[in-house]
Amino acid sequence: MATRDLLPVIRAARAGDAAAQLTLGRHYLFGGNGLPRNPMSALHWLDRAARRDVADAWRLIGEHIPYETVRNIASASAVLPWYDKAFDAGVVEAGLTLARLVMDDPALRSAWHDKAMRGLHAAAQANMPDAQWLLAQHAGAKELAVDPAARGARKVSASPLEWAASAADAGILAARYALAERAWAVADYSAFLRWSLPLARELMQRSS
Repeated sequence: MATRDLLPVIRAARAGDAAAQLTLGRHYLFGGNGLPRNPMSALHWLDRAARRDVADAWRLIGEHIPYETVRNIASASAVLPWYDKAFDAGVVEAGLTLARLVMDDPALRSAWHDKAMRGLHAAAQANMPDAQWLLAQHAGAKELAVDPAARGARKVSASPLEWAASAADAGILAARYALAERAWAVADYSAFLRWSLPLARELMQRSS
């Protein structure tokens, strides 16, 4: 339950005060003053503050409200502008979330395709494994060949293989499976062992 000193903030937020909405959203985002962490409630209040041109609100959304929170809400497209603003302000996480939301919704792809790809590239270059695997798939998963490229900063022209290898090294199982299957298909058995042995060990650990 909210503490007594937070009650005026809640009343002000409900009455439309943008500063109070930002404060309340921040409390739900990180917890505090008797409120539990609740990303959906945080998004609700931060979105209302962002609509009142509060820059800190859309920055917090871009930095701390992930794709997993917004993907199932009915108005996911309505929050895209906040991720767009946050990405333009240098929040790489916002670029990844924007890209994933756009890739989920065919109705958004035409208008948002270029920005989504920029966000995906930026996140992949920042060594975010989910972005690296998504970029590998978008660029052409069928083209994957085996290359034990080390993880590190990537150039924009990196191949689908390089992104997939980075994602696999970071523990993305789908990337490991894809690389192992490709290695087997091209009879590169040393590479097949490189990618399949970690999968086999994990299966053994789960069954033990």
